[in-house]
Amino acid sequence: MIEVSDITKYYGDFPAVTGLTFSVEKGEILGFLGPNGAGKSTLLGIIAGLIRPSRGQVLLDGQDMTQDRDEMVGYKIGVLADHAYLYEELTVYENLQFYGRLYNLDQLSSRVSTVLSRVDLAQHSGRKVRSLSHGMRKRLALGRAILHEPAILLLDEPEGGLDQRSLEMLRDISSEWTSIGRSIIDEHFTQ
Repeated sequence: MIEVSDITKYYGDFPAVTGLTFSVEKGEILGFLGPNGAGKSTLLGIIAGLIRPSRGQVLLDGQDMTQDRDEMVGYKIGVLADHAYLYEELTVYENLQFYGRLYNLDQLSSRVSTVLSRVDLAQHSGRKVRSLSHGMRKRLALGRAILHEPAILLLDEPEGGLDQRSLEMLRDISSEWTSIGRSIIDEHFTQ
């Protein structure tokens, strides 16, 4: 599903990622462990097509993400970033509606309701994002990442700020995701 070949990224003279090669098959979970500054988030950004590498190639189902990225490839990837990227003045429901429209999803209202239940935010659907706790924002961002049912989830420090119940929900979703042949690349901070 994903093939990463000799990925290297420099910021000026600083090597953030050097010569990384690996592959992820359908239904697999691959985790990156390392301290801050090890290049984990940079690598996820490269895989997501948000950062152009200095050298190397990322293939997603055979398509070169580093050169030929088109919007259809983006539909195959869901990203839960360290920053939630939510619209503060919109409600929980409106945020998912907005992102669903970007993906031109069918039966959008039904999908949004299903995802809100899955991330345990249905009872908060009318609240403005600015009023949510950090953990609730993280769950909403996860809902946004899975709304379009991508083949690959990229998770950037997904457990940060989550309570025990939310951690169990994240593990359940990850397990369900891989059981139906979808893949996850997960980045964790270690000391």
